Amino acid sequence: MFPRALSRRTKRCVASLLLVRKQSKSETRCLKWTHVATGALVPLMIGIFTVVLTIQQYRISERHREQDQQIARAYREQDQRQADDLHFQQVYRNYIKDISEIVFKLKHLNQTFRDNRTKFHYIRSKTLSASRELDSKQKTQLFMFLYENNLLTTLDLSGSDLSNITLNSSTFKKYEFRNLSLPSSDLTSASFIGCQFKESVNFKGSMMYRTKFAKSNFSCIKKYTINESAENVHVYFDGTQLISADFCETTLCDVSFNGADLSYANFIKATLGGRIDFEGTNLALADFTNMWLQTPIFVNILNTNMAGVRCCGESWLRANQRGYIKMTNVILPNGTWLINETNLVLNGDAECKQQDLISQWSPFEHQFHSYPSLASNVTDRNCYFNFTTSTKPMFMYQEIDLSNYSFFVDTGEVEVDISADFECSTNRSSELKMYIWFKDSLQTRLSKIELKSSPLKDGSEWQHWKEVRRILKPTRYLQMEIALLEEDQTCSIDNIQLRLGRHRGAEGMKKRLKDGKILHF
Repeated sequence: MFPRALSRRTKRCVASLLLVRKQSKSETRCLKWTHVATGALVPLMIGIFTVVLTIQQYRISERHREQDQQIARAYREQDQRQADDLHFQQVYRNYIKDISEIVFKLKHLNQTFRDNRTKFHYIRSKTLSASRELDSKQKTQLFMFLYENNLLTTLDLSGSDLSNITLNSSTFKKYEFRNLSLPSSDLTSASFIGCQFKESVNFKGSMMYRTKFAKSNFSCIKKYTINESAENVHVYFDGTQLISADFCETTLCDVSFNGADLSYANFIKATLGGRIDFEGTNLALADFTNMWLQTPIFVNILNTNMAGVRCCGESWLRANQRGYIKMTNVILPNGTWLINETNLVLNGDAECKQQDLISQWSPFEHQFHSYPSLASNVTDRNCYFNFTTSTKPMFMYQEIDLSNYSFFVDTGEVEVDISADFECSTNRSSELKMYIWFKDSLQTRLSKIELKSSPLKDGSEWQHWKEVRRILKPTRYLQMEIALLEEDQTCSIDNIQLRLGRHRGAEGMKKRLKDGKILHF
């Protein structure tokens, strides 16, 4: 039997006991969860360790495999280089042996050749074949072999591969070339540093991208006096690809760069003398900073792109002021045009020098066509072209060459301005026609302009034709044809003009060439 009322101390003891029991249960539950977590954590850590170890081992193996591959690749490349070197050396040795025996040693071998021409043709074929199989080092040695044995002037080396050869003059070794001829050759990245070029030099049509001529000297063909004019060239870079070529501190005398691509070329501190020709030359972004012109000097710049050129020096300006520089049809460094806007039609005003002959105009060679005649005005005696047909139609034509305007045409901003004066009889069937054909470099017709006359009702009166059109980029020729097709008709034409100019909407100012001496950059 419990007493009805418990003492306060007893109640506290009971409460403490119950609390201890609850804590014991809670601790037991936590302990159980701890044992569960511990039991699960161990295999989890083992699994993570296994994964990490596997990844590391995989990475290590991949690294080792890559290293093995790199080592194997390096061995293969080394073996390939050694094989190539052995091949190059063998080709070079065979070439030197073969050529030396032919030229110097075994005289009886010469009996196998009919003449020297056949012998040198054989040497040329051997040289071209060897140049295509050698590396730059061996090609340099081959070139030096030809140079030292005076074979460069007797062999035709056109088409040879001499890319990356290096000839660097020094205090102990000076390279001097006379009558050097390397047309249509591959001289890409070749170096002629500090070399002397004398007499004739021919690099026509060669590939000379990034070729270096720094500090070299292209001597004048003769020693000029102070007042003597320079009229001839003897160094030819015509049609050569000289993109990014280096002429830094180079002396150039009597040189032709006609048709060459000299874009990005370096002429810093170069010296120009004698006659220098730039016709159809691309000089875009070339650098002529601190260039020097040495008198006597004449620079002819025709149909040349000088856009973005860095120019030029005080001597250039003085030479221009003295008339030593002639510029025609040039795209100037600031993008403006120096264009010749004279009439391109020859004898467009019917010159009366010879009554029965129409100069500069051609007839169609056809049995059913006739040729117009010249007639003159009674009052002022000025001549005009008379088209009077009977039974045959009348034709005459003239072809106009635009090759001296090619850089302008290729911009797509050139327009042609055509005009003429004409009259026809009051007969309504009288119709004079003018055709302007646009043709490319292969004479293929691209498009045409057609102009027709219209007879007047009230008597005969001169009328005026005028037409302005844009020229297509591929155009290189214009053919002007004038025809009267109907029988028993009469028409006349005079003051025929065709001029080229920059499209009025094109950016930049338009300049007209007056005397060929304008040069204001």
